[in-house]
Amino acid sequence: MKSWIEDWFNSQAANSGFLMRRNLSEVHQHVTQEELTADVRRRRWHLLQIGEQYVVICNADPVVVYC
Repeated sequence: MKSWIEDWFNSQAANSGFLMRRNLSEVHQHVTQEELTADVRRRRWHLLQIGEQYVVICNADPVVVYC
């Protein structure tokens, strides 16, 4: 589990504070939703599920959804 998450979260996009997305089925081949949530929470990032995609916001700034 950890190596896949570490590889994904150590990417240039993550280190730059950008958004990252992955298909749910791809993620669940490697980790559970609970494991992913725990790791995102530990980093103080944000995790969204939009349809069949997980979207990770790779910074701890507040998130506001307007509509």
